[in-house]
Amino acid sequence: MKFFRPFFTRRPTGTLLPDTLPNHRWWVIERRMENRQSEERFRIFEAVIAPDKATARAHLAAADARLDAVLMKQAIRRGDVRDAYDWQPVSRELAVLTLVPVRSEEEIAALDPALLQMLQDHAFFVADFQDSPDMAVGGGVYPDPLH
Repeated sequence: MKFFRPFFTRRPTGTLLPDTLPNHRWWVIERRMENRQSEERFRIFEAVIAPDKATARAHLAAADARLDAVLMKQAIRRGDVRDAYDWQPVSRELAVLTLVPVRSEEEIAALDPALLQMLQDHAFFVADFQDSPDMAVGGGVYPDPLH
């Protein structure tokens, strides 16, 4: 069977991404978002780890919910809103443009160099992902060409 192995597995090229949790792989998600106040639309790239595509989406949703909760608490403390019933998240997702598994730094750089730089600057947040795999790391924010 050694003869057939190269035909069935894709050998990674470039600088491999660090391991995080067993059976988890790296994913990069590109989303179209809208700022609710300014109605400005933009694209953002984010990295997550997950065993599959559905879990990657779930991890991104959990990270969004945590961010919204933090921003809401800050707005309440500042007096911008009275309570959770007055709160609206700052931005909303309009569409997921791409959701792709990545295995190397070069694959991330081809999608978003700013995301790769963020990951590299923080040792790929490996300890953070191990503690809380349902987190996301944001990279570059770009104008939406459709808006």
